[in-house]
Amino acid sequence: MDQLLEDSLLKKTNDSIAVLTLGYCRLGRNLSLVLLKDLLKHKNPKTLVLEVREDENRYSHPVFPYLAEREDVFQPVMLFNPDLIKDLYLGVRTRFEYHQRKWLNNHPEAYPADYRSYGYGSSQRLADSTFLRQKKAERIIRAERKLKEGGRDFHMRFPRAYLKKIAQLVATHGIQLYFLYLPEYGWPLREPMELATYRQYGEVWIPPADILDNPKHWMDDGHLNDEGARALSGWLVSLLQGN
Repeated sequence: MDQLLEDSLLKKTNDSIAVLTLGYCRLGRNLSLVLLKDLLKHKNPKTLVLEVREDENRYSHPVFPYLAEREDVFQPVMLFNPDLIKDLYLGVRTRFEYHQRKWLNNHPEAYPADYRSYGYGSSQRLADSTFLRQKKAERIIRAERKLKEGGRDFHMRFPRAYLKKIAQLVATHGIQLYFLYLPEYGWPLREPMELATYRQYGEVWIPPADILDNPKHWMDDGHLNDEGARALSGWLVSLLQGN
């Protein structure tokens, strides 16, 4: 809850600190770099808190080739990128269609800009308790399987490369980088599987169990509801206040 964080920090520090939640659905760490680059064109943030989940996703984000800068599409992280050919194809096709429309004076309709000051999406929905118990049982099994998987260093080189790019970019802008662990409901591991990678670049914040394990805090098995977000935001205030 970015607005709640702003108001709480103002009360505690008497200092106006702008807080904004930026996110996009689906997984793929390369989109984090795209969003960060776009942010830095318009703003000068002092702190970046990067959400991390149970594990890094080894694939490219579906909208990466559409939104990324040309250099990031055509000079991508190549090794161990399972979506390399697809991203290059979509990147070329999208840009060709865009210029074709310009040449034919057939400009696509512009999407309306969203001028809201905050990015948090409110929801008072409460997830079904039976559904959550089922998901928890499934995730315990999945976590056990992941811990036994081999070839981790091979599969993680793609997302790790983008994490390194993000860390280097924020360092050149003097931005403090933190990682916030937000697993899905019922995930049994209390630390992200890429904890060692994150710690190379910044401090990792792990919410207490009473926030993540409370079924009343979830709108579904992957998203906190307003009550959960309020609890998480209250916990984050003290961390942001000290930084």
